[in-house]
Amino acid sequence: MSYTEVTNTTIITPNRRLTRHLKQDFDAVQKSRGNKAWSSIDILPLHAWILRSWQKNSGNKTLLNESQATLLWETILAKTTDQLQLLHPKATIAALQQSYSLLQEWQIDINHPAFANTEDSLLFQKWAKTFKQRCHYNNWLTQAEITEELISFVSKDKISLPKRLTLAGFDQITPDITELLDTLTAKGVLIDYLDPNNKEAEQIRVKLPTSEEELTAMAVWAKKCTKQNPTALIGCIVPNLTMLRSEIAYIFNKINPDNFDISIGEHLSELALIQEALQILQTTPGNLNHSPANWINYFITKLQRETWPKISHKHLITRWEKVLENFASLTLISTKLTTTEALEQLQLLTSKTIYQVARPQANIKILGALEAAGLNFDHLWVMGMQDNNWPSVAHPTPFIPLQLQQQLLMPHCNAAKELEFCSNLTERFRRMADKVIYSYAVQAGEQ
Repeated sequence: MSYTEVTNTTIITPNRRLTRHLKQDFDAVQKSRGNKAWSSIDILPLHAWILRSWQKNSGNKTLLNESQATLLWETILAKTTDQLQLLHPKATIAALQQSYSLLQEWQIDINHPAFANTEDSLLFQKWAKTFKQRCHYNNWLTQAEITEELISFVSKDKISLPKRLTLAGFDQITPDITELLDTLTAKGVLIDYLDPNNKEAEQIRVKLPTSEEELTAMAVWAKKCTKQNPTALIGCIVPNLTMLRSEIAYIFNKINPDNFDISIGEHLSELALIQEALQILQTTPGNLNHSPANWINYFITKLQRETWPKISHKHLITRWEKVLENFASLTLISTKLTTTEALEQLQLLTSKTIYQVARPQANIKILGALEAAGLNFDHLWVMGMQDNNWPSVAHPTPFIPLQLQQQLLMPHCNAAKELEFCSNLTERFRRMADKVIYSYAVQAGEQ
């Protein structure tokens, strides 16, 4: 980027990683020009910009955090007149939350007659209406709903607007964001688009016998690249990163210790110190009924009596304290929790909270397919390109009528959409480095 026109300009990115990268790039450009001081650039992820803009005129409305929204869904399902036996209630609620967000992003009317076509979509319609009514009555909003409010604010001239809005590194924009951008344009905001990836790569295909050998080959290659050029930025893209994280960490620790950074961390509930705390709290008497705030006092006191933690771990304890802070916020939804409910919520929060030791100075960046958007590398390896993984199998949500998903070309709605999605990403990979290696395993996992 030239960064010649950044005054009165806001740059929007799809994720925090690209935001950090562009900020660092901007600072490096200023230093290269001999500047000793300069104004900071206004650059942030899309969701953060929407939230910042909305908060300036949010009035008396409260934005639900993820934990509060989850508990509200649980409360609604628990009180439903349909005596359903959900095999996986936590996974079902997560799918409901995702589907509700998709309704907002793709501007689908919950009263659409197609919701009557299947039992799943009809139940979802009922639950979603109840969720929306509860939120409306209490002046609550979810993160996915604030875009609609922001559109209204812009239309009614309720917020100050930037002169220019630049979108960097986006491959797809949802209909609600499209309407927001159109509304901003109508109000005189200049909207432009920036593609940070403009290289023309030499592309190489590599076949390995197994996924373990594929990971090992990628790690050895990354080490070789850093030896040849200690300042080189190495990208390793893993489409199913969440599934392979532990194996990746093990292999890269053996080959490139301390010089790699995995973009996703571990779930707090998977860490021994937190598991120890949860095990201590499982001995809580089953006949208690407290407010979330009182439960926190109980948890802290009980752990102190057991001299937990027995070892000092500042960063990990900070994340644990964040869990307790989120737990306290549940008071907005429920003023009392039984012992079973309190322990279930605590377990859920630790399983959703990510703990990550960032290594920003590491040369080797290990990323998921979407997290790499907009980044450039000196060398890039993309693994997992076997035909049963790329493109992946379509997985439409069962809670939104399939005909609507296919009509709107929503994500993951069918095989053609998955192919288009993966083709666009593959095209972007080609522009992210001068040389790109694509690899696949003949025998991946159990296949």
